[in-house]
Amino acid sequence: MNYINSHYITENLTHVTSHKGYDSMMSNGIKIQDRGDYALLYKPPGFWISINGDWERWCTGEEFRDIEASTTCNVYLKPNLLFIRISTVSDADELFLFLIPELKHHNLFPEHSYSSPLSDLINISSYQIDQLQKGNIVTARSVWGNALNICDGIYYENSSDLHFHTIFNTWDCSCIVLFDPTNATISKKEKLY
Repeated sequence: MNYINSHYITENLTHVTSHKGYDSMMSNGIKIQDRGDYALLYKPPGFWISINGDWERWCTGEEFRDIEASTTCNVYLKPNLLFIRISTVSDADELFLFLIPELKHHNLFPEHSYSSPLSDLINISSYQIDQLQKGNIVTARSVWGNALNICDGIYYENSSDLHFHTIFNTWDCSCIVLFDPTNATISKKEKLY
């Protein structure tokens, strides 16, 4: 797998939250909401950080969130953190084979010669359905457990290939997911007028 250490991450890092959310983080520290068995399988539990304003641009372009009515924080990572770096479909496939080794034997379309990336959204969803039919509950925490045990987070560089051919199409933008939020500090980003 490809990795990157936090001291090599030089991009502008931000986090968008409500004004109330920012006040809570400043008073109580950054907390991760654990959604338990209802969390999206495709996303690990963590503190989500935008790289170079990519999340803010996506929200504005999709009219998903009013960035101007939110608080944007600068995020600073502690040094020497280790992130799994995802920048290609091969990186995504390697990660999901590490996360779910049995995917190697999971054939989504056995009757066809069609071959999709291992990390394809349909392939992962099909695997989850197969497991549910066998009585096995597949949760985000169980899927991402191997990554949670070896590194501090995921460093994701969005691209059209990753968006269209992998499970990362649910991530929408270049971002970092930090598994332990105590490894970051924040400050309110001052608006330039």
